Amino acid sequence: MAAKQEKNKSKLSKVLSIIVDIFFIPTIVLALICVVIMFAAKSNNKVPSVFGVSIVTVLSNSMEDKFYKNDVLLIKSVNVDEISV
Repeated sequence: MAAKQEKNKSKLSKVLSIIVDIFFIPTIVLALICVVIMFAAKSNNKVPSVFGVSIVTVLSNSMEDKFYKNDVLLIKSVNVDEISV
């Protein structure tokens, strides 16, 4: 009986290990890619962007009717030709 329980635990630990690897490894790779992109953008004095989306924080009250100081904004890069007024 003890051998059967240990065999089941062994199978369960293998399955859990595979599941953790499936989620953990891509998460680490994506985080490393983001870090590289951010360092590259900062070295060129640009706002870091991942997949055309940047995260910025409002630093002053100059846009107070729409955005307030310390608000966090997601900014998507678009082509100038796509903008209409």
